Amino acid sequence: MVVERAEYRFVGLGAGALVELEWGAMPVGYSSLRGLRIWVPYSGAPVPVTFTLAFTFMPYYRVDKRPFSVGDKITTAKDYYGRFTGAAKAVEDFLEESRPGSKTCRTNCLFVFCDEQCAKKHWSKMSNGKLYHVEIYEDSICHRGDMALMDRMKELVEEGKSIEELAGAYWRSECSSAPEIEIMVESAFVIEVLSVSDAERLAYLKERWGIGR
Repeated sequence: MVVERAEYRFVGLGAGALVELEWGAMPVGYSSLRGLRIWVPYSGAPVPVTFTLAFTFMPYYRVDKRPFSVGDKITTAKDYYGRFTGAAKAVEDFLEESRPGSKTCRTNCLFVFCDEQCAKKHWSKMSNGKLYHVEIYEDSICHRGDMALMDRMKELVEEGKSIEELAGAYWRSECSSAPEIEIMVESAFVIEVLSVSDAERLAYLKERWGIGR
């Protein structure tokens, strides 16, 4: 959880005022606070009013091959399904077949992480991968799923065993003992470019996972 503070000053407020913060007054990455209303108490006469707001937000991360800049909107390229073969494709197909009607199709969603280390793990293993700090509209989250359950499903497919139980657990947002949570959303907005350097990615891969030594 991240906390930031911003100070706002309003001049000429009368006996009282309902102040609505404009989009332009919001720090980068706080579009979800657009239209926040602050009641300024009775002051007796028009006076300057200064107050400080503490913004609390959950950081999210996107791993992507595409180049983006701060302020860009990211949506799914809808090309990830075509890269699957074998057990991975079988798991995706079964998840779609077993998907509850209230859930959005995975191929129509963008996947982000709420855990930085989990995001870096997948970034480090993606050729030409780029890492972004993003903002999402939390009320538009389509699903939270544990990628570790999907990994286990792939193993079961390769062993010729049923994955029905684990697929149900995935769609119920249940977690394994070592969860790696993926969050499905329609879109995200870049608020910081963390890395677009393949040299940085490879260095992290070597340092964290010992690959390439």
